[in-house]
Amino acid sequence: MSKGFSHVGLSTRNMDATVDFYQEVLGFNCVAENQITVEEGGHLRQVEFDIGDGQFIGFLESHNVPGIAEEYDTGITSSLGVPSMFYHVAFNVATLEKLTHIRSDLEAKG
Repeated sequence: MSKGFSHVGLSTRNMDATVDFYQEVLGFNCVAENQITVEEGGHLRQVEFDIGDGQFIGFLESHNVPGIAEEYDTGITSSLGVPSMFYHVAFNVATLEKLTHIRSDLEAKG
């Protein structure tokens, strides 16, 4: 029986900036970092963050993998050509007061 999702996987072209944002700005713990060797060449850098309740968000960054362009649009909605609000990741917050606190903290961090 399913208990929800395990993780959401997303792409990044700048893993260091992604790690900094999710750890330092959002406060999620980085729980795994792997290098996956691709048989055809190159490798993938994989990083996962614990977002609570046994759920994770993971990112992949490609390095010299045949068939993966060096430059590509990592924006889910813009690359699919749909309105910006359609595909997104939303985090659960227990109370409106907590949401207000998080919003103020994020605004202070720019």
